[in-house]
Amino acid sequence: MAKWRGKRVSLVPNWNEIRVQIMHKIVRAKFAQHEELRDRLLATGDALLIEGNRWHDRFWGICYCVRCQSRGENTLGRLLMAVREEHRSLSRL
Repeated sequence: MAKWRGKRVSLVPNWNEIRVQIMHKIVRAKFAQHEELRDRLLATGDALLIEGNRWHDRFWGICYCVRCQSRGENTLGRLLMAVREEHRSLSRL
């Protein structure tokens, strides 16, 4: 049996409905505040960005374990590509 350390966290009641919008704001803020990271993101060009993992997170990324067989929604990867496009559009102004 797993032993809990620290405090348990309660999610806001509608977390599943707002998590993508909140993560989008976080990713936007990260790349707006850190020029080096923003430049690295822009340097990816038009590459497909994938949040790959092996811990079965198929919402934010794509799980590459044998059981999941490279499946997932890649939500974080899609958000990163959207923020990349936002910054690309801003740099054209």
